[in-house]
Amino acid sequence: MDNLPLLRDIHLPEPVFWVPLGYGVLILAGLVLAAVFLWPVARFLYRKTKKYYALNALNNIKGNGTESVVEMSVLLKRVCLLKHKNAAVLFSKPWVDFLNAHTDFKLTEKQEEILSAAPYMAKNSLLEKEDFDALKKYAQNFLEKNL
Repeated sequence: MDNLPLLRDIHLPEPVFWVPLGYGVLILAGLVLAAVFLWPVARFLYRKTKKYYALNALNNIKGNGTESVVEMSVLLKRVCLLKHKNAAVLFSKPWVDFLNAHTDFKLTEKQEEILSAAPYMAKNSLLEKEDFDALKKYAQNFLEKNL
């Protein structure tokens, strides 16, 4: 009796795929891929929110008195403390030098003097509009560069 026709459906199995197709492995691979692609987006949004908050705080500073300059200086110091912990102890001329060292936009001597002496000046004293606008533009440039 010839049994060869009965063995027709017996053959070698297909080659095994190199990735196991279990649900757990596919879910884990999907999570890893999502984390790899979403990490830069989350990092960008995190940095963007700090910059957005700081620039809004700067835009909310109104008036051209010494109190406004002190508020600007406090905002700049808060931003500097994110990266440079040694900025906490700086004041007066070393503080202004530190700020000038971390941006391309430099202040004039008069503006440096105003920024360093503002905490010690009378609270009601007003500044010239040009000097205050230049300090505000400097603060905006500094925030955009350092956040």
